[in-house]
Amino acid sequence: MKIVIDESALFDKDFCQYLLQGEEECYLSALSYLEYLSWQLNNGNTPTMVDVFLSEMNIEVVPFGKKEVKEAIKLASSQKKPMDLAGLATASSQDVMLISNLEKEYSDIILVESTRQFMENNK
Repeated sequence: MKIVIDESALFDKDFCQYLLQGEEECYLSALSYLEYLSWQLNNGNTPTMVDVFLSEMNIEVVPFGKKEVKEAIKLASSQKKPMDLAGLATASSQDVMLISNLEKEYSDIILVESTRQFMENNK
């Protein structure tokens, strides 16, 4: 199954363990990667550590290009901050589900599940 995750999902240890065991095709937008990497660097980790961590969970960082920008513009009426639209726009442009722990904020915009919901629904 293809899914897009946002950086909030990467802070759920159980979800990360689930991804280590699973075979999902996971994507992380380049802007979500920027946010996650910045947080990790501020907490003493290195880019290599983060990249290995993502690689082990089969998470591919995907570009945030024109297609995603246009999708973000469509979603902008949702009154979200531009950076918050990265995961939404990436999932929408790829026509796949978004996994986010901000699912209550996004559920009126796109198909989204929390990390817990996703694990429960895909046992």
